[in-house]
Amino acid sequence: MFSLTTLISILVVACPCALGLATPTAITVGIGRASEFGILIKNAESLENACKTDIVAFDKTGTITEGKPQVDDIYGYGMSANEFLQLLGSLERNSNHPIAKAILEKCEYYQIDFMDVKNFEIIPGKGIKGTINGEIIQAENLSLFRNVLTRRSFGFI
Repeated sequence: MFSLTTLISILVVACPCALGLATPTAITVGIGRASEFGILIKNAESLENACKTDIVAFDKTGTITEGKPQVDDIYGYGMSANEFLQLLGSLERNSNHPIAKAILEKCEYYQIDFMDVKNFEIIPGKGIKGTINGEIIQAENLSLFRNVLTRRSFGFI
């Protein structure tokens, strides 16, 4: 580890564009280190824009108070809340995202039985999808949800 640190230090000092190498390295290490403490940073641009923030609003569902996200309420549109939670929990049990863990805790509270998921796929930065009973089910963020309206989807902001 010491030799790797020394090598990187020499490269940064010797490189004529040291900032071009050092800045992305520092941002990558910073984001990785923050995630070890449970701080999720979406991307380098978000981190860069954080210094321009005047007001921060937090939810009250455990993200700050307990250090982890928590599901507060569930609304099933066109289906019961239990059916919605069963489909969503079945997908999310294949994920290790902090929000997935919060959803699975809610499933455990309601004693939800999971369904078999085939073709599970993580869409980085967007959501997850899989096939349940021959139907493609996706849990996704709002930007992906707006792009595709021809399938059954569950959207999260």
